[in-house]
Amino acid sequence: MLFIILTSTTACATKPIIAVAPSDFPQSESGHQNSNSKYKTDVYSEMQIVSSDVQEVTNASGITYSPIEKLVYVITNNNNELHIYESANVIPSRALRTVQLKGWNESGIKNDQDLEDIVYLGETSQGVAEFALVNEGNPDSGAEVYICAVSAKMTELIRRDCDRLHVDVPIAKKNRGPEGITYDAQTKTFFIAVEGNEKGKDLSISEFKRPESKEFKKDPTGAKGFVELTPTPLFNSEKVIGELCPDFSGLVFSSKNRRLYLLSHVGERAVDIDLKGNIYGQFPLPKGQQFEGIALDADDNLLFISEPNLIYKFPRQP
Repeated sequence: MLFIILTSTTACATKPIIAVAPSDFPQSESGHQNSNSKYKTDVYSEMQIVSSDVQEVTNASGITYSPIEKLVYVITNNNNELHIYESANVIPSRALRTVQLKGWNESGIKNDQDLEDIVYLGETSQGVAEFALVNEGNPDSGAEVYICAVSAKMTELIRRDCDRLHVDVPIAKKNRGPEGITYDAQTKTFFIAVEGNEKGKDLSISEFKRPESKEFKKDPTGAKGFVELTPTPLFNSEKVIGELCPDFSGLVFSSKNRRLYLLSHVGERAVDIDLKGNIYGQFPLPKGQQFEGIALDADDNLLFISEPNLIYKFPRQP
C-alpha cells in the first residue's frame, strides 16, 4: 500500500500526516468517475466454462487464483466439484482438471456440501497448494471452513484429509449464511462474509486468526482435525455498506492495498473498503448476472465468477 508522508510543523512539534493511496476502482466512494482507476468497466473478457470432460458447469459459487501454479480454481456448490483452469489473457473455457469432492455429503453436518467459496492460502511444507473452502452453514449453528491441500494432478479431494474449522458466525435465515472467504497471508487472518437477506440486513464481515496445528483436536465428524472459533465483526456492515451492497456474495483481500474488495450480486458492484469500514471506491459490474465470487491474479487482474458458469476477467491497466 502506498503511503505519502507529509509533515506539519508547529512551535511545539512536527506532526506526520498520512495520505492513503486512492482506489484502483473505476468510481470513487461516492460513485463519481475515478481518474486514478487501474480498471475500465468496458474492457474485459467473458468466458463460459465447462468441466475437463466438457460437461456443463453449474452452480459456480467461488473462484481463487494459485500463484505457485498460475491456475484458476472454481468451486461449485451442492454438486461437489472443483474445476481448475489455466490463467491466460483469456481463460480457456475447458478445465484442465475436474476434482471430485468426496465425503461432504456423508459428514452428518446439515448442508455441509453447500460450498460457497474457495481461497488460496499458500504452500504446504511439501510444496502443495493449500486452500480454504467455506460452506453456507445454518441458522443458530454457524458454518464450516475446511483447509485442504489440493494438487492440480489429483482427481478426488477427500474430506477426511482436510482440517475443519467450525466458525460461529450469526446466520439469520436458511441460505443466507457465508458466501465469501478470503485470507491475509501476512497476518494469517481469515475474513468471512455472511450474505444477509439481500436487502442490506443481517449481513456481516468478520475476521479470525488461522489456528496453529497444536490447536486442532480429533474431529467427531471424520475430518482430519477440528477447531471451534468465534470470529470478530470488523464493523457494523448494515450501517456502513448495506445501502451499496444489499448482500455479500464474495470478497478478496488485496495484499497490495491492504483492503478488501467486497462483491454484491444484488448491488451489481464490488466495493473497495478497508478493515475499519472506510469506503474508497466502487466497481460497477455488467447488469443481469449473478456474480458469486471474486479473485485477484498475480498481476492484479480482477476475476469474477457468475452463476451458473461465466468467468469475467477485467485486466489491470498499466
